[in-house]
Amino acid sequence: MTYSFSRMQTCSRRSLLKLGLGGLVALSGSVGFATYALAQTPLPVTGLALSSEQRDRLAELGYDPVEFLAFVAELKNAFSLAELSMVRSLSTDPMDLRPGGRFIPLSTLKQFEECRRYLFSAEVVSTILDEDGSKLFINADGVAFNDGMIWISQICIDTACSQRRFGLRTINLPDAS
Repeated sequence: MTYSFSRMQTCSRRSLLKLGLGGLVALSGSVGFATYALAQTPLPVTGLALSSEQRDRLAELGYDPVEFLAFVAELKNAFSLAELSMVRSLSTDPMDLRPGGRFIPLSTLKQFEECRRYLFSAEVVSTILDEDGSKLFINADGVAFNDGMIWISQICIDTACSQRRFGLRTINLPDAS
């Protein structure tokens, strides 16, 4: 699967290096800032495989394993492309961001944009993209990646909670870099 589109964005050279952005087409800048055109291709993504025990545990808790796998594939795609609007649409409302012990509830696209540096930090992106299912923690609160750094849970779509969907609920970061 190939994704390509162009995006113009201004950011610091340090941010570009920290993000490790692939597909860099052009780089020009002035004193510490760079403007680049990015032909975006997804970062490498590890597939997620569930053991029969994990599938059973998900089903026991009322989670559909097939829907969960589809959600994780969408989430990995959104993070591999660094697509903020996709991440927001896959998140609960609000989504809890916890950098360095602080609590930041995110609901609007503007709030997500203001916290982009946390959401797309190397640690968060690699945790999501590299999750292969071998270390998932599953309980009634949801599914955790990387010892609870990332939490996915089901949320009600209607007031009776007769319809639910998965959502990215929490991102816990150890320090506010």
